[in-house]
Amino acid sequence: SWYDTACGLSEILISPANKTTGFVGKCRSSFVQIKKLKLKSLIFERKAIRAYPNGEHASHAIGFVDQQCSGVMGIERLMNKELKGISGERWIERDVRKREIAAYRRKDVRSVDGMNVQLTLDLGIQHVVEESISRVMEKTKANAVYSIVMRPKTGEILAMASRPNFDPNQ
Repeated sequence: SWYDTACGLSEILISPANKTTGFVGKCRSSFVQIKKLKLKSLIFERKAIRAYPNGEHASHAIGFVDQQCSGVMGIERLMNKELKGISGERWIERDVRKREIAAYRRKDVRSVDGMNVQLTLDLGIQHVVEESISRVMEKTKANAVYSIVMRPKTGEILAMASRPNFDPNQ
């Protein structure tokens, strides 16, 4: 019943230490515990996400994706089609022993991984520029600060930063 589902989930997701704050855990151990409950009312689905290990660094240039993993701004938006790939799916029927009956396969679309995009940004230079424009923003109380570092001979962009910025992981 829905009540059993709610009780089972609340025991796992809301730890005693966090009951006063209402914080809901999102860690892998919570997922494993919930899956062990084998609740028929829950459907688990694998979903691709994009992580941004350098956080706020070059956030405007890199951009971010929405809940459907589609690029919203920056390189993520510009190169969305190449980065996204194609989801695959297979519709099958199984016999009583849980074996697939290949003759009854109705849909079989192979997944295609998205491509990688390599930028010319130099993380060392990017870090120095990020720190510098943060100091400039704080010192001058400007509404916005922008900086681009380019290698003149090749046109490669080595660093690109702006303030205010954001963390694309959030």
